[in-house]
Amino acid sequence: MITFKKSIFLIILYLAGLSSLVAAGDDRGKPVVANTFPPPEKLEILIKLASEQIEAGNKQAIFTTDSALKLADSLHLEIEIARVLNLQGIAWKIWGDNQKSVLHLFRAQEIYKKLNRQADYAEVLMNLGETNRASGNLIKSMFYLNSALTIFRKKNDSAGLAKVYNRLAATSYEQNLTWHNHDVAQFDVLGTYLFDFNQTYNSDKNFRMKYDTILYYAGLSNQYARKLNLPTLEISTQIIIAALYTITFQFEKALGLYDTILEESKLTTSGLELPLAYYNIAILYYKKKDYKKVLEYANECYRLSKEADIKSYILMSAGLIGLTYTQTGQYREAYEYSRIAYLGRLEYFKQDIDMKVKTLQYDFEIERKQKQIDNRNLHLRFLYFALFSILSVTTLFIFILFLKNKKKKILNDELNTRNRIISEQNDQMALINSEKDRFFSIIAHDLRGPFNGFLGLTQTMEEELPSMNREEIHNVAILLRQSATNLFSLLENLLTWSRLQRGLTSFSPSTFLLKPQFELSLQSILDIAQKKEIRITHEIPGDLVVFADVNMLESIFRNLISNAVKFTPPGGQVSITARPADGNSVEISIRDTGIGMSAGLIQHLFKLDGQANRKGTGNEPSSGLGLIICKEFVEKHGGKIWAESEEKKGSIFSFSLALSKKKSVYE
Repeated sequence: MITFKKSIFLIILYLAGLSSLVAAGDDRGKPVVANTFPPPEKLEILIKLASEQIEAGNKQAIFTTDSALKLADSLHLEIEIARVLNLQGIAWKIWGDNQKSVLHLFRAQEIYKKLNRQADYAEVLMNLGETNRASGNLIKSMFYLNSALTIFRKKNDSAGLAKVYNRLAATSYEQNLTWHNHDVAQFDVLGTYLFDFNQTYNSDKNFRMKYDTILYYAGLSNQYARKLNLPTLEISTQIIIAALYTITFQFEKALGLYDTILEESKLTTSGLELPLAYYNIAILYYKKKDYKKVLEYANECYRLSKEADIKSYILMSAGLIGLTYTQTGQYREAYEYSRIAYLGRLEYFKQDIDMKVKTLQYDFEIERKQKQIDNRNLHLRFLYFALFSILSVTTLFIFILFLKNKKKKILNDELNTRNRIISEQNDQMALINSEKDRFFSIIAHDLRGPFNGFLGLTQTMEEELPSMNREEIHNVAILLRQSATNLFSLLENLLTWSRLQRGLTSFSPSTFLLKPQFELSLQSILDIAQKKEIRITHEIPGDLVVFADVNMLESIFRNLISNAVKFTPPGGQVSITARPADGNSVEISIRDTGIGMSAGLIQHLFKLDGQANRKGTGNEPSSGLGLIICKEFVEKHGGKIWAESEEKKGSIFSFSLALSKKKSVYE
């Protein structure tokens, strides 16, 4: 492990730029001084040293990254600034200040996003997920980790995938720590907890899904880590698996794995994983009520944590030792360690001040050595000072003039920007009004057709009713009902769209089973489908749960399935499927065997340009308004909607919704 004195010595030596003073002279007998390191090389030395200190569990990484950040700022190197900020975020998370960790990571995230460095951006997202996990914000943690996972997959980044799957396993594990009251204190209060893993695994689907998810993430992490020879990451993943065995009372499997972990940990340079392994073994023996073993492993965790000054592990192990001494009746020892845990929490409040003092001391040492280098060119500085004195008055006048011109330019630029924005808004408003006018013209045309048909039928009945037989009257009544139904559907969509445009449509999402709600929405369409001899089938899992607004979802189903029936010839088929998709969502598709669409027509779907409206196979009217409403409703849920089609081969309309969890990402 790298000590504080050794770190100070190495950094000062590197930053001073003196690798050695050559004792031998040149051919004239004068001593030769080695070349100094340029600032960019000094920065790389600091970044490398900080990375090694973090890997070794050395708290001096905090001071090293502070110095590196100052040097990177002075050189105006944005990528290096982001690299250092990312390391600072990792260091502050390890050594107990999650708030500072998040602030540094956010700054790194913004820089990488601006520079479009996707791989680096994904790594910062992963570290944000880890810091949120450490602070207990598991929902945000999963959000960041899944975002990083998406980028790593696209980039095919094996190292990134190995690390993000490891953190997904850890976060999934912590989300389910309360399975069957496996908390340490609760276990002791409740007494022996009867739990049969095999029986629960085979009978409890929810338990099995959570358990398998953790092992799935852990398995993928190990798979990549072995290929890339990342032993420290493998050990971290094995600790998660062993902890999973512990909370599910598979003690023998856990102990066997911990034996392997302890052996492999001796071969790595990391100082972070071994204390955690000892702590988890102590927890295992606490569950087995073997308090002698608890003290053996908890004390070893406490010793290693003290050496590395990892506050979280110190407090965890001290608290467990105190709790164990309480169980064995050794109340004096219990008091001492419980007091350490209590005072340790108070120490967090003082930690920031101590860190700043040490950083200032550390920076002072670096600055002192740097001044020794600068003094070699002191005579040049005097010349520069003299030149500066001569030119200072002239520069002052030029600077004042420059400021005035700059201020004037800024005001002019601001005025031009505002004028441009106003012009763009006017153009956009004119375009919107033009689209709405054109759309209302289309709607008026589509309304006129059903009304004319309806009026024509009523006129026929008025004039011909005395001479019509029962069957003819029945046929006219059927036509009247169809015309009224089409007219009502168009008016209903028009009113819905109008409420959307005025912001009067409420959005009240809730969690519910998808299949029953879908079947209710289908009832109003079955009669029309039967009359056209169109068969409707669906494959929706009975246990699939979504997070959505019931009324909006019903409108989406009604419009999309009605469209499928409308554009499918008699004797055709409409099928609906739903399946879970990536990113905590479900994908729903409506497929028909209808007349299909051309590529040009697909481009005009979901738009207010009237180019997507056409008659159905039964001469049914269509304005395209239903698809626009579907698009707005789906986007209110944070999802998306799209269409695939080929002429004479049918169409597929698909959209996505959020899956339900204990707490949805949209809440």
